[in-house]
Amino acid sequence: MGMVFGLHEFVARPGVSVAELEQLLLDTGRYFREATGDGWSIHLLKADRGARKGQLALLHVFDSVEVRDRYFPVEGGEASEAAQRVFAGFPSELEGRWDRLVDESLNTYTDFVSFS
Repeated sequence: MGMVFGLHEFVARPGVSVAELEQLLLDTGRYFREATGDGWSIHLLKADRGARKGQLALLHVFDSVEVRDRYFPVEGGEASEAAQRVFAGFPSELEGRWDRLVDESLNTYTDFVSFS
């Protein structure tokens, strides 16, 4: 199996601008770029065409299924100790902004595994 691409799409709460959500993702991306490594990287995406034009997403890229499973061993389950160490340093100010700006109940994610 190849690389894993985890696409996380976000829905802003009513009244939250795309600019506010974009800044939140930029700040979050800065944290994760410094905190992750060892086969895991984060990329910020903004749709410029299609059904979700103008919407934002976060793309997690893992070198392999094994690397993804080292951090997230069970679908929909608890993060591993390695991932918990990454999340433990997540600034509380950013966590508060996530709570205020993002409707977590509407977020979706899909992991895609490269097979070519």
